[in-house]
Amino acid sequence: MELAFPVAVAICATAAYAVWRREGRTRRASARCRGGAARGAGDRHVRAAQPGARAEGAVRQLPEGPDVARRVRGPAGRRHLQHRRRGVAAAAQDGGARVHHAHAPPRHVAVGLALRPSPPPPHIGRRRRRKGPLDLQDLLLRLTFDNICGLAFGRDPETLAPPLRENAFAAAFDRATEATLRRFIFPEFVWRFKKLFRLGMESALADGVEHVERYLSAVIEARRLELKSGADHDDLLSRFMRKGSYSDSFLQEVALNFILAGRDTSSVALSWFFWLVSTHPAVERRILTELASVLSASRGTDTAAWLASPLAFEEADRLVYLKAALSETLRLYPSVPEDSKHVVADDILPDGTFVPAGSSITYSIYSAGRMKSVWGDDCLEFRPERWLTPDGKSYDPHDSFKFVAFNAGPRICLGKDLAYLQMKTVAAAVLLRYTLAVVSGHRVEQKMSLTLFMKHGLRMSVENRDLGSIVGKLRPTLPATAEGNAVAA
Repeated sequence: MELAFPVAVAICATAAYAVWRREGRTRRASARCRGGAARGAGDRHVRAAQPGARAEGAVRQLPEGPDVARRVRGPAGRRHLQHRRRGVAAAAQDGGARVHHAHAPPRHVAVGLALRPSPPPPHIGRRRRRKGPLDLQDLLLRLTFDNICGLAFGRDPETLAPPLRENAFAAAFDRATEATLRRFIFPEFVWRFKKLFRLGMESALADGVEHVERYLSAVIEARRLELKSGADHDDLLSRFMRKGSYSDSFLQEVALNFILAGRDTSSVALSWFFWLVSTHPAVERRILTELASVLSASRGTDTAAWLASPLAFEEADRLVYLKAALSETLRLYPSVPEDSKHVVADDILPDGTFVPAGSSITYSIYSAGRMKSVWGDDCLEFRPERWLTPDGKSYDPHDSFKFVAFNAGPRICLGKDLAYLQMKTVAAAVLLRYTLAVVSGHRVEQKMSLTLFMKHGLRMSVENRDLGSIVGKLRPTLPATAEGNAVAA
């Protein structure tokens, strides 16, 4: 026993030296490129590369066995390209008719939202009646998790159902992603040592992965039997399975990729959005005015009709200022604050920096959205107007290599339009019903994670909103056909 500690130290030191010899070049190259890759041509160069040239999220992948780091960070290289092409095909399939993949998922989600009491989260109204504050970030996480599971594989985990119990699948998923983050923070020999003896977060990681894989395997097996019996399912997993014969492992990765892309990212963005809007009354008033104008034109001035159903696709598409406010939120608080690429072939960045094969380029999306050289002297201000055309009537999308919250180039997010639709729908449903305010003394801070969570949640007080005054101000500008027309879209 007396020798156990020094032997362990010697083993760790030897492993550390081996890692240093192997990865020293990688870390030095990464450090040199950390700032430069987020600027102008360097960022464009990295993001515009084909997936086979620079593989995202492959810096610390395990060489042996099914690696959760690869699954959580997403497939890389040719495997990513395979997932992407098949994902586009599955999303574009709509009852046998091929439609553009940017529009099929939003329509599917809009139907799903209409069939569930998700917008707004029902607990907001219940908490309002009890006169107590709520953690809006937690409710939004539950909402988007339920929605993306329904879209991805047609199962509702009901994490938003009262009394807000912990869902085993969601908890295992969270443990796995949190533990995976630790692998990117600590030296490789540390987490490998912990993995060998199932210590700390590595034990939680193994347990979480096993639970997630068991759950998804059961879903996939049940769906195979249902499809063989002629059952009709329109979720993305079913679309994949109808288009070809894939292994359980591949289908698990497909389902996980959709959940990773659509759960935390949307809920985190909405949390920061509601916080920013609650602290910028002028922005909130303009959003409400736009909502009232759009809904009055399609549903009339009876506010009960506004709340009767979620936004229709056409209504959401007309909410220009709301989209601008959401984009401005993502500029300042991107859901994924940092990203990295793994270089598989020697390359030279536009500024002359040489990046050898095996090195990694890490760039800060968070910092890129706050640079004066890119966004001007008011880069730290929350100003949705920067996303509008000069006349203020149309949305002005910035270059995707400038606004990188949804990635760019060959890896631009397939679910970008879906994300905007879901965020618009939830934002409209909540703001039309309630006035939100941050609880006095609550600290809103960022938490270091794969996604930009609020460290202490988002504690907010809730009051019912009176829409009468907004309708009164709009009434003189409404067309005669809108007066009294309470037909829901």
